[in-house]
Amino acid sequence: MKLLQGNFAGKLTVFFGALLLMLLVHVPAVQAAEKGYYSLSVDGGVFDGKNYVVNGEIITNAFFFDGSYTYYLQADGSPMTDRLTYHPDGEHIIYFDTNGHEVFTNFQYCPTVGYICYFGSDGYIYKDQITFVGDKAYYLDGDGRMKQSGWFQFANGLDYGFANSDGTLMTNGFSYDPWGRVVFYHWNGMVARGLITDNVYYYSMDETDGHYLGQFPVPKKVRSQMSEVAYDQNAIEADVTLSGSGTGCHAKIVLGTPTAAVSFGIQYDACAVAPYTGRTMALVENVMSNAPGQQQYFRPSDRELQLGQTYRLMLVVNQDGSGNVYLDNECIGNFSNPNLAAQDLTLRIEGSGRIDGDQVTATFKNVRVKKGMSYYDPDKKWNTKNYQKNPTINIIRNEWDDITFTGYISGLGAGRDWDNAYDDVSFVVSYY
Repeated sequence: MKLLQGNFAGKLTVFFGALLLMLLVHVPAVQAAEKGYYSLSVDGGVFDGKNYVVNGEIITNAFFFDGSYTYYLQADGSPMTDRLTYHPDGEHIIYFDTNGHEVFTNFQYCPTVGYICYFGSDGYIYKDQITFVGDKAYYLDGDGRMKQSGWFQFANGLDYGFANSDGTLMTNGFSYDPWGRVVFYHWNGMVARGLITDNVYYYSMDETDGHYLGQFPVPKKVRSQMSEVAYDQNAIEADVTLSGSGTGCHAKIVLGTPTAAVSFGIQYDACAVAPYTGRTMALVENVMSNAPGQQQYFRPSDRELQLGQTYRLMLVVNQDGSGNVYLDNECIGNFSNPNLAAQDLTLRIEGSGRIDGDQVTATFKNVRVKKGMSYYDPDKKWNTKNYQKNPTINIIRNEWDDITFTGYISGLGAGRDWDNAYDDVSFVVSYY
């Protein structure tokens, strides 16, 4: 019995000794996270780079921020490293680098997929998104891959772009596609399709792949200025369009008498004096009389125009014979013709060509006139009279009183042109 009592006492001694040791040296237990996110500054604890311990427990299955980087602590408490994985929400994809740091707002090469991805400020991978670094644009496709290999199609299956080898997208406006065709790269790297404008021209780009098809000018936003004409001024204005072929064509508005006149118009002249040869210019003809040396020709403000484009022209004559010319509501020149002073002036429009064979189409829309001592009356109906000065130039007039002179010059003969046969090269409509 004494022997048995001694053995029992020894076992008790060993048991209580072991218990005391456990109390003195505590080994942290692995504990599943009670919440999904921990912060060293908020939750306290110790992080040694391998485990995060709070109140003696190793935190697992949770995000952890050590003040500089965010980690994901796996089931064994160790940080996840070099892993492209789903967020615990089961929807978004995130990445932890070789140090276990979650990637935010940065590009990252991901070995498991073999390409560069981009992760936003929330850590989520970008898919089918354009992102900017400074003024450089980049595109991440539907798989999250940064495009960096030339011409590509966006994930929408409609738009195209071009990515350089460093991933930057072409965003420099008009340039070329890989086949040498002109395209337009928007600020976001997408190739323009359909109709675009720079407020000077409209550009037609193919609806499928964006290659350039053609262009046409943007109609100008101009207004009538007739209500601003003074009681004692004479004036005529119109929307004028000129086109043609050959050596010369001319569309003009005119104020004059049988022996003196001033005109303002659009003229193309392949034989004009340098530097206007072969150019389309705004032109003023100031004719004191038909006597030699009594004609002045000048191009106000050296304003170059375009065939086929519409311009608002206005010609105003004061009682002393001086006056101004206006292009799209802007005064671009003035003149003086004493032989028009205090005269009963005729107001007319005219289309002409230079020599035999020259073709002309001159259109006048929204013609408005104001004559004599009176205020402009927008409701006044004016009579007109036609003067066909050349047999092969004809007139077209629609229900809105828009007038087009169209045809070609004939019957002049060799050596005759609009300078020495000025009375035989046009069609004129006079307002009275």
